[in-house]
Amino acid sequence: MIRFFRSSIVFLLLVLSSCSFTTSGSSQDFSGRQAPFTRFYGLDGNVYVTGDVAKSGGAIVFWSSSCSPSKSALQHLNVLAFERPDLNFLAVNLDELKDREKALSVMVERPNLLHAFSGNGVYDEAFIALRGNALPYMIVIDRTGKILAQTTRYSTAQSTVTRHLTR
Repeated sequence: MIRFFRSSIVFLLLVLSSCSFTTSGSSQDFSGRQAPFTRFYGLDGNVYVTGDVAKSGGAIVFWSSSCSPSKSALQHLNVLAFERPDLNFLAVNLDELKDREKALSVMVERPNLLHAFSGNGVYDEAFIALRGNALPYMIVIDRTGKILAQTTRYSTAQSTVTRHLTR
């Protein structure tokens, strides 16, 4: 009986350690690298690319209307876009197509805040290309297109933008 428990514990430890290696390898830190070329399908019918955010520097935020931290992040992003009209922001909604109306009800229009929605959920092309793994997910990009920071903790996002993108 004790031998069975020992072998079970050893097996469980091996499985857990292999999962942690897999998880840590799946998320890639892009900080300091050029942002990959990625398309975003805007609610206004336009197609945007990462370079549109980089024109004046700014941030890309992935969010979902079914995620409370994401909705809070979107509210903070609205305030940040109002306070920093010199920067561009792109809010990418990752809801399914059936939840489009729900997502639209939360969005606020600002000249420097663009909204994108693909209807593909977490299978969104941009979310995958930028190695998103949790929501809300934010990437700060400078004027040259270099990624300065990426975070899933939106509580620090405002200070991240302020610290990395000075006027």
